[in-house]
Amino acid sequence: MMTLTRENKYKFIKFSYWLGAILDGIWCIIPFIYMFFSDLSIFTDLGYPSPISEFGYYALVGVVGLMFGWTLLLIWGVQKPIERKDTLLLTTLVCVILLILQIIGFINGNKYILPISLLSNLSVIFYGIGYVWARSLE
Repeated sequence: MMTLTRENKYKFIKFSYWLGAILDGIWCIIPFIYMFFSDLSIFTDLGYPSPISEFGYYALVGVVGLMFGWTLLLIWGVQKPIERKDTLLLTTLVCVILLILQIIGFINGNKYILPISLLSNLSVIFYGIGYVWARSLE
């Protein structure tokens, strides 16, 4: 069993930053591709509308911009993970809000919210633990 040494906590905190950066990077790339290639069969097979509406296009522009910016924010934070621990707190709060909204959408029958997407948002646990441990190492 691995003990919770200062070094192990520090590695976990850095892992939390990188996990967030990678997941946000993925959530930046997928909508970006969908914006331009929404008529591909891979998207229509998943049940996404094709072609996307004007509103849908502008929403995707916002999603891509936000996810790209958040990816850069977490990469910036990992450079000094203890000093910039508040980026993990912000990430935790945003993910909790998104998870609550997805649960509400799932309960109300939104066909685009799958149980696996709810599970993918459980990465919020890593950000929360990373923030708490960063505060303890401060």
